[in-house]
Amino acid sequence: MNLEDSKVSDAQRRDFIANVAAKITLGLRRSMSRNGIRQIPDFVNGIVFAGLLLEKNMPGEGGATFVDSFEKDALRLFETLQGEAFAKDLREIRRHEVGVTDQSPTEMLVTAGLSAESTIRQIAEEQGLDRDEVLEATVGVIVAAIASDPQAGSDTVKDIVAHIREKTSVWDKIIPSDEEMGLDDFE
Repeated sequence: MNLEDSKVSDAQRRDFIANVAAKITLGLRRSMSRNGIRQIPDFVNGIVFAGLLLEKNMPGEGGATFVDSFEKDALRLFETLQGEAFAKDLREIRRHEVGVTDQSPTEMLVTAGLSAESTIRQIAEEQGLDRDEVLEATVGVIVAAIASDPQAGSDTVKDIVAHIREKTSVWDKIIPSDEEMGLDDFE
């Protein structure tokens, strides 16, 4: 779907982003579970980290920050993902994999964040998403994980917004971009 097409309604665009986010969430949850990141909170922390990395490393000037996108899009995406069309996806996302975690919270954060950043970026490119849509889809990944909890409601999303604002204010100061690390020198 070409989201820049003037014939695409806001509802179609929202549904498309929610669908992409749900599919990314399913794949990442399965992959991360196999790699020792089994709890939803650890998964969400990793995706928040990925959102900050995407904000710093995605081409394109200006646009929304990850936190701005989360504040703007989270509740709307939550309501969309709570719909019947996503019920099967949410049940699969919620499924808990039992196992022993042999990583510290920081190791899980970095492992999840780095792998999610590259996965989200690749899928976004395949789907033709622009920078702001990539951040919105990343918000959708977090929201899909939250929405998989049957007890979660709009208040849960509002609480998560506050937590993400707090975490990112700290993390943003310590996460360098690829350019700041000189990683672009090897391309």
